[in-house]
Amino acid sequence: MQLGDAGRSLCTNAAERVKLRCQRRWTGVLLQQGPFVLTEVEVEVIVWIIVAVLLVLVELHHLAFFAVFGAAGAAGASIIAAIAPHAIGLQLLVFVGVAVLGMVGVRPFVSRAFARRRDGVIIHGVHGGLIGARGVALDAVSTNVGHIKLIGETWLATSANDVTIPAGTQVLVTAVTGTTLTVWPIE
Repeated sequence: MQLGDAGRSLCTNAAERVKLRCQRRWTGVLLQQGPFVLTEVEVEVIVWIIVAVLLVLVELHHLAFFAVFGAAGAAGASIIAAIAPHAIGLQLLVFVGVAVLGMVGVRPFVSRAFARRRDGVIIHGVHGGLIGARGVALDAVSTNVGHIKLIGETWLATSANDVTIPAGTQVLVTAVTGTTLTVWPIE
């Protein structure tokens, strides 16, 4: 007996319907739509892969180095799902185990490695984080416009007071207006 619409049309009585259901369950067919047939094993593997991809996307958005270990756990669980499809408890154990092992065992070392590689000044926020930062005047900065070097970038700058700040002078950012910084000379 065939599965799908052709199989259903052959069922003329309840006994044949029960036989068809048993055959579907025995072959593991979970979903049949056109030429695509998914078994329970394939569905479990696909679900774990979707979870892994979603966790990678969360990690890319937040960059907190937590969700990546959940993604690794989901990938491990998908491998277990392919090998032992009915061992859902084992799949969950691998998922949680790999995620916790990564967060507790690997994350601290990687975080320290990233912290050691940071060079220069760390600015938090876009504009508000620049206030209080120190730079160097690249040319004369007056109330009109000049340029300063700040955190490896060249910025437009104006003087906070009416005095022209000569090139090479250390400056302190006191305000931000659009992309122009207001600076004060550091003596």
